[in-house]
Amino acid sequence: MLGGLQSQLAQRPRLRLFLREFGLLAAAWGSLMVVVVWMALCQEWSDMRWLSRNMNYNRQKPGNWKLNHSGYKMLDDIVLDQIPLMTERWITDAVVNSAALIAVGGGMFMARGWQARAVYLRRIAWMMATLYFLRSITISVTTLPPSVKNCKPQVAHNTSELVRIVPLMISGQLSGCTDKVFSGHTSILIITFLFWTRYARHWTFVAYSAVHTLAGIVCVLAVRLHYSVD
Repeated sequence: MLGGLQSQLAQRPRLRLFLREFGLLAAAWGSLMVVVVWMALCQEWSDMRWLSRNMNYNRQKPGNWKLNHSGYKMLDDIVLDQIPLMTERWITDAVVNSAALIAVGGGMFMARGWQARAVYLRRIAWMMATLYFLRSITISVTTLPPSVKNCKPQVAHNTSELVRIVPLMISGQLSGCTDKVFSGHTSILIITFLFWTRYARHWTFVAYSAVHTLAGIVCVLAVRLHYSVD
């Protein structure tokens, strides 16, 4: 009986540690989800602001606007002028998403112990949340014209449309036209590279990540998701 009591007492600190780490991890990823939703709202606002200032648009009358693609001029970008246009956006999404998944999987494999893995996931969440929050500020204060022709801004005329559009923007099924500064895709690529430099046990992993990151940036530019300044 005494042995069982001692065993229970010994397990309590471990349980408290687990609950603490789980709580911190949940707080980090919960904060990231909140920031992602906020950033999508800022993207919507950026498109709406650009459209209202550059086109004949009346928000109080849904559908009462006509997008004249000759009415705006894209920024001159000598880098984009040198990169052939790629229409297959799914390639860019695949390159960026695979970089993130490989970095998460590789870091989880190289981290020693469950607590180190929890810290790893927590750091990813907080870093992404910080960068996305900063991005929500920059796209709110600086609106650039679309980097592709025939881009249709995502404009919600009421709350129900906003509720429908935001999840689609978060999942990547819809994208904004004016959320340029700065690139969320490139942020993910840079973060994965930095995590490899921090956690990789051999230089080959860092070299691989550098190649993957550069390939992803070229793909982002090739499909004209962003200007090179982004």
